[in-house]
Amino acid sequence: MIILTFSLEQGTNISNLTCWYQPIYQLDTMDILGFESLVRSKFHRNFNALELFYQAQMQRHLTILDYQLILKAQQLFKNKDTYSLFINIFSSTLLDKKFISWWHKFSGIIPSIVLELSEEDPVSDWKTLKYVIKELKENRVKIAVDDMGEGYSFLQHWIELEPDYIKLDRCYMTKLVESEVKQKTLSDLVKMIDTSTKIIVEGVEQIECVEIVKKMGIQYAQGYALGRPAPLNSFFSNNLK
Repeated sequence: MIILTFSLEQGTNISNLTCWYQPIYQLDTMDILGFESLVRSKFHRNFNALELFYQAQMQRHLTILDYQLILKAQQLFKNKDTYSLFINIFSSTLLDKKFISWWHKFSGIIPSIVLELSEEDPVSDWKTLKYVIKELKENRVKIAVDDMGEGYSFLQHWIELEPDYIKLDRCYMTKLVESEVKQKTLSDLVKMIDTSTKIIVEGVEQIECVEIVKKMGIQYAQGYALGRPAPLNSFFSNNLK
């Protein structure tokens, strides 16, 4: 078990945390659409983000931590206006009473932000969530539903949010090349999703998957076969433009 070197009770000091970024590619041109921000430790190679979030939840500081990480993700992404920044956010943060006022006060560092809500994250109040998302969209924030899985749980609820993107869980990419059954399942799911919503597949670890999903009409992808998470400067030091 990793012993974290900061205390959430002491003002959520996250100076020992940083963000790495994973590229998301537009498949027809292989240009980069944007980067997903992922929390990492500056000091622990085996850092477990889920453990961090669990500790924060147990201490009732998950929303505070989420606010801090959203700010950090933007601050480290400054001056990269060509690309969209995808940031994970808990639904409980969106439902926080102070969220909208906080967003108006502290966001705006990055012109193109996509907030990712996990399909696996329980939602306690769908009506309020829809209101908050409507407010965000009016302020040019885009919304993605993350981790859309095999169970399609609450699919109708998520579709009613009218997300700009749906990110399909990595389970679809596992053995996709070898499995015609999995290819058909994925193809059927793509047909269920409104054409105004862009689809991103996650977990692409075989480059052969790219051509398969392109034929299904899937526009975007991310995964180790395309680019691993890394500090942002490592992408731009390689003359990425």
